[in-house]
Amino acid sequence: MNTLVQVGMNLPLFALVLCRISGIVLAAPVYSNVSIPVRIKAALAVLIGLVMFPVATQYSGPLPTQLLGYLPLAVTEVGLGLIMGLAAAMVIGGLYAAGEIMSQQIGLAMAKVVSPDSSTQMGAIAGLLGILGLLLFITINGHHWFVQALAISYAKAPLGEVTWKPVLITSTLSAYSNLFVLAIKIAAPVVGIMFLVTVMIALLAKSVPQMNILMVGYPVKICIGVSCMAFTLPFTLPVIRDAFNGLQSHLIQLARYL
Repeated sequence: MNTLVQVGMNLPLFALVLCRISGIVLAAPVYSNVSIPVRIKAALAVLIGLVMFPVATQYSGPLPTQLLGYLPLAVTEVGLGLIMGLAAAMVIGGLYAAGEIMSQQIGLAMAKVVSPDSSTQMGAIAGLLGILGLLLFITINGHHWFVQALAISYAKAPLGEVTWKPVLITSTLSAYSNLFVLAIKIAAPVVGIMFLVTVMIALLAKSVPQMNILMVGYPVKICIGVSCMAFTLPFTLPVIRDAFNGLQSHLIQLARYL
């Protein structure tokens, strides 16, 4: 009840707290899922805001005396939350990219499914990897890391004292580059096997020109590609888990860089 009274007496300050949280809700995996109604997302942001409000007020800096002075602060807070949320979205994006690469090499690029996370069309393998990544992210309580990072960020970057440091841009670019590194790590075994299969089919086409290589090649590539993906899946899950563990460290370091 005391927290609600404090919120009622400091609504502009609570609005700034919601701005940083809203940026995370808009961009972070699980929170930004389009299947979740907007009202539920708003209620979740308010709930997290009530939890974070005592911490935010403890470290809050000098605030404007006029209402218009809060506008640039609100934009800064939303941008900071978006950076924290996008850092996690890059990992899921790496899984989608790996799935698209494998779909292209196997020959399943035309098979599209609708992603439940973003309601966009993507390859079947990309959708599978994305769902596995989200399930693993929830299993290891990855959605709790943002609350931990928020608490640290309010101590390192109090409300009203957030400054855009070069390390924030560097950290964001690093997370973006890690997207491609993760995609290559996951897709490399399938891509390598499919390259050998393509060479084998090309040699077979030269040796037996009477054979309709299109009718034979595509089923062979799909069969071998799917089998290779199923065989390497147990080795893929630890790679995804390591990527999420690195994400936890990245979020904490990002909050401490502020």
